Amino acid sequence: MYPGSYTETVVDVKLDKNQQFIKDLEDKKRKAREDDQAKADKQRRLRLKLRKSILQRAASIRTTDVGGGADDVESSQPQDETAEAPEEAVTDDERRAKAGAQKKLLQKQQALLEGLKAKREKDAEDAEMERQKALKKKELTRKASLGTTEVPSRMQEALEKFNQAAAAAGSAVSAVRVKKEEKDDVSSLTPDEREKRSIKKKQVEYLQKLADERKQRQVDDDEKNELVRQKRAKVREEALLKHEAAKAEKLAAAAADELTSSQVVEVEEAKPKVNVEAMVSRLSKLKTSEAQLVPEAKDFTSWKKRNGVALDTKVFCLTGWYPVIKETLEKRGWHHNPDRNSPYFDLKWALKSDDLKSVKLNDDQLVNHFLQNTAITTKSGLLHNLRKYATQSYYMYFRYIHAEGMLKRLGDKCRNANALPHVNAGVLDVLLSVCRKRQEILPDDILDNPLACGTDAIHMLFNWGAI
Repeated sequence: MYPGSYTETVVDVKLDKNQQFIKDLEDKKRKAREDDQAKADKQRRLRLKLRKSILQRAASIRTTDVGGGADDVESSQPQDETAEAPEEAVTDDERRAKAGAQKKLLQKQQALLEGLKAKREKDAEDAEMERQKALKKKELTRKASLGTTEVPSRMQEALEKFNQAAAAAGSAVSAVRVKKEEKDDVSSLTPDEREKRSIKKKQVEYLQKLADERKQRQVDDDEKNELVRQKRAKVREEALLKHEAAKAEKLAAAAADELTSSQVVEVEEAKPKVNVEAMVSRLSKLKTSEAQLVPEAKDFTSWKKRNGVALDTKVFCLTGWYPVIKETLEKRGWHHNPDRNSPYFDLKWALKSDDLKSVKLNDDQLVNHFLQNTAITTKSGLLHNLRKYATQSYYMYFRYIHAEGMLKRLGDKCRNANALPHVNAGVLDVLLSVCRKRQEILPDDILDNPLACGTDAIHMLFNWGAI
């Protein structure tokens, strides 16, 4: 037995179970459609029977009352060939009255039939409109639940095909036609194509299930938010009632204190007044256990989807008052995150570096402060660095640059003037020697130790005095 045979057997068993489940589901749907078709046929037969009976009654009344008709005369002659007519012929006035009554009755029946037909057409149109509205609502709910998630093209096509098939199954005739076409398609497909179709159908059902679950979660969240709002409203109402009660008590106490002495009045007036706004705001705050906030996003991408921000849009947040920075970033297409403590941002602009100590930054996040920056951002730090810095190399570099500048100016004068300018030969030799010193390659001990100037630095110092 090969090692992979057990895995293949398990896969086959799963496929068989899935195929059996799909087959049972199709049988249920087929039975439901057959029941609907049978009910529709029964109703149609009843309507036809009712219409036929009405028409037959109208025709019989018309033939018997207008003049008997040829068929009635011929049928009555064999029976009464030897007998005389027992009744006398009706007069013309009575015949006209009966004809008018029959005509009115026929018109009423026709009007009734037309009214029934119009009502049936209107009911059919209303049912079709309701079905279209339900389909549109379902589609909008699905799109809203999916958000900006892009469904792959194949899955989208399968979902559209499934919705079209469900819409076509609204009438019994189209349902039978769709079923026949599906049978023809399934019979013409290969086993691999059947398996792919079943997998695609399961994927579509799974996406629909996810959309329904998300919609249900949204409904639950809305209910929870509604409960929180009701609790807050109740708290505010209780606070207002307490305030009214306190106000009534105060008025009663003031009325009673008018009869007492002035000292008692002063004591009562010296009592602190009730700060209604502070009390209402304090009572309006719910406990942490009662506060039902929007659940935190899992990552930066889900936060952008939840707040309606494009995936390629940059996000920034501010901890101080920087209107110029905010307007400039928004003009450049950035999105402002009003939550100062939110971890979802690309750039965070803070007033103080202490605001960023508790922030854990990712590799793609930026802030306008960095730790231990006092060495270059404060006066004391700069002064401390300058005192510790070796200034000898700075002096040497300044002399090199000064000598090179003097030689360049001298060269410019020689090129621009018609006659050669007067130059001190000693100064020129010193400048050239200083520039040659710069081009020399220093030993390793001097490079490693900037304080080891040697005799060359001293010689340059003497030459510098000549300049």
